[in-house]
Amino acid sequence: MATQYLRKPDNLIPVVQELGRRHVGYGVENEYYDAIGQVLIWTLKQQLGQDFTKPVQKAWEEAFAFLSSIMKEAATESKSEKLRL
Repeated sequence: MATQYLRKPDNLIPVVQELGRRHVGYGVENEYYDAIGQVLIWTLKQQLGQDFTKPVQKAWEEAFAFLSSIMKEAATESKSEKLRL
């Protein structure tokens, strides 16, 4: 179901923004995203083995960086809104 958004960034971005806003409620801080990204890459490397080539790694790193930047921005905006209330 989530794969329906992969080729439609205009539909994907609002979903990822909402995810970032929800993560504020879970206590997720911006600095946690780097650690999670590293764990994601490590896990993929372990599971994919030889299929985890440099281009595959780069694609995953870029995808995670893109998505996490959207989430962090939405989280920051959400925190700012709560402070104004």
